[in-house]
Amino acid sequence: MKKNVLLAGIIASIALSLGSFMSCSSEAGPQGENSSTTYKASIDNIEVFASYNGSEKGFRGTVSGSSITIDLPANIDSWTDSWICIYLDYGKSIQLNGTGTSYSGSSSEKITGVTLSSLNSILVKGSGYEDQSYTVKINKKLYVSYNKNYTGAVTNWTSVVPSSTVLYSAGDILSLPAEEAERSKYRQLGWSSSTDAESPEYDVSGEITVTESMVNAGVLDLYVTWSKYYIGQLLENVTDVDGKTQTGYVAYICGKNDSVKVSSSKPSESWTYLIVSKYGANRLTDVTWSNATFTDAYLPAKAEMETIITNLWEDSSSRQWKIFSDGSSTSSNWDYYWTATADDADSSKAYYASVTTNSNVTGTYAGLVTSTKNKSETLKAIGVSYIK
Repeated sequence: MKKNVLLAGIIASIALSLGSFMSCSSEAGPQGENSSTTYKASIDNIEVFASYNGSEKGFRGTVSGSSITIDLPANIDSWTDSWICIYLDYGKSIQLNGTGTSYSGSSSEKITGVTLSSLNSILVKGSGYEDQSYTVKINKKLYVSYNKNYTGAVTNWTSVVPSSTVLYSAGDILSLPAEEAERSKYRQLGWSSSTDAESPEYDVSGEITVTESMVNAGVLDLYVTWSKYYIGQLLENVTDVDGKTQTGYVAYICGKNDSVKVSSSKPSESWTYLIVSKYGANRLTDVTWSNATFTDAYLPAKAEMETIITNLWEDSSSRQWKIFSDGSSTSSNWDYYWTATADDADSSKAYYASVTTNSNVTGTYAGLVTSTKNKSETLKAIGVSYIK
């Protein structure tokens, strides 16, 4: 008797489990002969692709319920090679704006020829599924295009320019790249909306408040503003910040917050380029520190002297020799040149540079700012000037 009761219990348990399993299975697929549930065909994801200035960008939409939101540049329809990719389950198809050509919607099919600004709905169909209609909302945004404004190599361009596709709304703050783009002998002064600007509209690491007119334009093109002159360039008969005529080599291109500018012997003036006289025209010999003054130039500070020595060295017959000589000197001795920086620890001393024109000297510079000498000693001195 007990065996029969136990057997009956086991059979009942098996029957209950089997019934539960069959019930789950009937809900797992599309509508069929034995199904009481209707499933809607749905979209998993949507992306819009388009090329601007030869570079393809992708913008992903957001699917929520029966609505799709896509942020796009306001002028996206003027971009080239635009296409849409809609991700669906196998066997489903879509129609844009509810009518017209039917597309499979698979990731391998590029839906082209669509006016994106007029896309307002997507109808999804699938055999055994209920049709699903999505409303589409396009948010107009601003896209920022960064251009190096130079056909040659810019060594750190990919680290300077943001790699992600960022879109902006009116009122957003656009933070410009914090790093400067790097180009041999030139320097980035900032960013401009034109290719030939000599003065930047925006600083490196500056900020731009996005306006409604920018958003409506769709794209803000920003070009690197390179320095007008380059390191080592000979400038002839240029006017400096004091209105004096100068001829010399560009030794430094000043950035907005550079420490060398702060340390300058003339820090109050606004200048962009530090130039050093050609052939030592602004050059004194055998003068004490207090007498190392010029009527049309300035004695370089310690930091400026270090910059001059480092940036203007090429070889023994080139720029540095022309700066630290009278244009005809063949001396192989080390010469000492005053700087404008006095020794804070000893008011009787000032820093000096040790420079040579020796043809056997090789390296990135042919001298260095060493220590200090008594201001009463007689050394040489060179004059520098500043231009915008």
